[in-house]
Amino acid sequence: MQESWKFKLTNVHSGPKDLIRETIHNEQKEWNIFISLYAKLDGAIAEDISLEETKSLDTDFSGTVTIVFKKIYYNACLNIHEQDKDKIKLDYHMDTEKGEIMFTGPLVPERGMDDI
Repeated sequence: MQESWKFKLTNVHSGPKDLIRETIHNEQKEWNIFISLYAKLDGAIAEDISLEETKSLDTDFSGTVTIVFKKIYYNACLNIHEQDKDKIKLDYHMDTEKGEIMFTGPLVPERGMDDI
């Protein structure tokens, strides 16, 4: 599994770090869904997402970012409500002509069938 998510850029004249930080701030609900796709593998959801680090590749239009978030574990039957801090590295690519930025998460191999 490898998930990708596109976001619209509001101000394409800012630097990449500012644009990413602004996108996370403005689209918090979308980010929670996107990062939760990876957190659900551990039975959690993601909240309080923020940018920790940005690394540009050859140009400012692509690179990697490190996102910090809280993993929330909740189960009403077992009376569990716990939080853990976690990080995830995402690749990004900006298309200033379309006014979009696309983030791609890490590749998580699918689990195959179990042997009996």
